[in-house]
Amino acid sequence: MRMRETDELTASVARALSGNPGIYPSGHRLFVGEQGLKTGATHHETLSNGDLARASADAGAAHLFGQTSAHFPQNSADPDMALARLVFGVLCQFRDEYVASQRWPGVGLNLDKSYEHWTLQFKASLITETQVGLLLFTVIGIARSLVNGQEIAEEDTEIMEGTRARVVTPHWGQHFLLLRRCRDDVSRYVESAWTLAQAVSHWLETKAKSLPPGARRMSKRAATLLSALMRPIEKPFVDLLQIDQGDGKALNADKSRYRIFTQQFDQERSGTDLVRAALLPGYRAQIQQWLLDSPVNVASLAQRLRRQWAVPVRSGWELETDSGYISAERLSMLVTSPQERHIFKQERFAPEVSAAVTLLLDCSGSMRNQLPRVVPMVEILVRVLEFAGVQVEVLGYTTASWNGGKASKAWERAGRPSQPGRVAERLHIVFKSASENRRAASLSMAALLKPDLYREGLDGEAVQWAVERLLALKAQQRLVMVVSDGSPMETATQRTNSEFYLDHHLREVLRQTAREGQVSVMGVGVGLDLSVYYRHCVGWSDTHTVQTQSIAQLLKVGFEAQRDVLKRR
Repeated sequence: MRMRETDELTASVARALSGNPGIYPSGHRLFVGEQGLKTGATHHETLSNGDLARASADAGAAHLFGQTSAHFPQNSADPDMALARLVFGVLCQFRDEYVASQRWPGVGLNLDKSYEHWTLQFKASLITETQVGLLLFTVIGIARSLVNGQEIAEEDTEIMEGTRARVVTPHWGQHFLLLRRCRDDVSRYVESAWTLAQAVSHWLETKAKSLPPGARRMSKRAATLLSALMRPIEKPFVDLLQIDQGDGKALNADKSRYRIFTQQFDQERSGTDLVRAALLPGYRAQIQQWLLDSPVNVASLAQRLRRQWAVPVRSGWELETDSGYISAERLSMLVTSPQERHIFKQERFAPEVSAAVTLLLDCSGSMRNQLPRVVPMVEILVRVLEFAGVQVEVLGYTTASWNGGKASKAWERAGRPSQPGRVAERLHIVFKSASENRRAASLSMAALLKPDLYREGLDGEAVQWAVERLLALKAQQRLVMVVSDGSPMETATQRTNSEFYLDHHLREVLRQTAREGQVSVMGVGVGLDLSVYYRHCVGWSDTHTVQTQSIAQLLKVGFEAQRDVLKRR
């Protein structure tokens, strides 16, 4: 999980440089709250190893430190200004980077390397072979050189020279000079940058409309890179350059509402209901063998957990104190012993664990091969949590059949209406409820080894279900641990809506849960990084032999997730 460590380090750097404690990494990008940390030069936005990762952090911090975004003109949000915003954002980012590099020279070096890397990609993509792409490359290069006071690379100068002489200098030379003169005055700089951006936008749009269709075609590589460059920009400019972004049917049609075609065939069952009773003892024996191979110190982990999660809970009264509430039982002392001062009582508080944790298991088909590493981990977590006094639930989510099943057939009988939403038989499984101890639920937990339970997954609905169950429990701290090895996947739903329909719903559920601030959610990625979905996540790579250190790391991340929720309350 070195990539995750790199992401955390870059976020730490961004927090330190910008002074904003709310920056965090997710999906190899930096975020502030629910919003991605935007930079005008969007080649900085994706984190990667080494210098580029440091540049990502530095660019985000520079964007906040330079404060250019606080002075954006009001009409910059106009939908018709998409292309102008692209140019304007880049110009403002360059000014922010200049301000930051004056204070921290090392930041400037990292940003230089990132820009150099981006220019190589841009040229290799052949975008500079188009008039629109060449002008963008020239405008960006000249602006950065003037604002940061650096010479343009000789190779880039040769590419830009013709466009610079014919278009840039005659039309916008004075605007570029103003950028350099005003770079220490943020208000004047923003005004000059917006004027220049609008002028460039108008020229580009006019030129693009006059081009024949053949001249607007780009290679797949070029389209990919330019699409990445314009990630924060709305679709009008993407359409202008005729870049195929694919068909996002349901997401484009109604992004705000997750639909369910029918709930008639949805089920919620216990583990023992789904497996023949004769099979369960054998499954249980296999789990016990795995546990024997796992030298985990349950008592030590539980003690550590209690220390972290304990909160003060009222546990009665401390009597005969010299301050506090007057004790009715001691009132007579005021008459019989006027000098007596110990006639008060105080509330007594003791540290107790008031927490509930749900282990939410992805029971999709690919998880079938992960059972030897997942099931022992779940069993040990249940033991540690119960030993620490935490209420524990173990839930699973899958579908009752493949490829939509009866729900998909009902959709077909209804005439196949467009954008039906979820067309699948949802199956939620309770392997252990909070009211059961682990011994009572041992056979139900053994049902985790039944291979044909594992089909497809509706992750967003599963997280909602787990959160609702937790909210019904009496606890001050609530945590959902989602154990998964990949993205949401249900064939019929994705075929009838959009490839990313379920992904979008999962992200929206996680955002809503974070906003409500009552339950924290973390991801446990089985063999992969789930940070693209979960702000707090950890990878799980142990085999059936579980190590104490690995369980401790899970609990540590869970504590951090819960601490973040408590801070926001």
